[in-house]
Amino acid sequence: MLTKTDLSAIKALVDSAKKELKDDIANFKDEIIGRIQKSDEELAVIAGNKDQLENHEERIGTLEKSITTQ
Repeated sequence: MLTKTDLSAIKALVDSAKKELKDDIANFKDEIIGRIQKSDEELAVIAGNKDQLENHEERIGTLEKSITTQ
């Protein structure tokens, strides 16, 4: 039979393990959110450069046509 002291010790162990688990989950969540934000920022930069890259492709195509017609 468990005594009140035993139950208190078990409760303390469970509470400690529960707190550690909550901390681990919070840290993992923060890490994942940080990676998602970084990925979103990188995608925004790539999307911003898309128009510039397309413009370069058009200009290169025009130059190639003018060189081959000479």
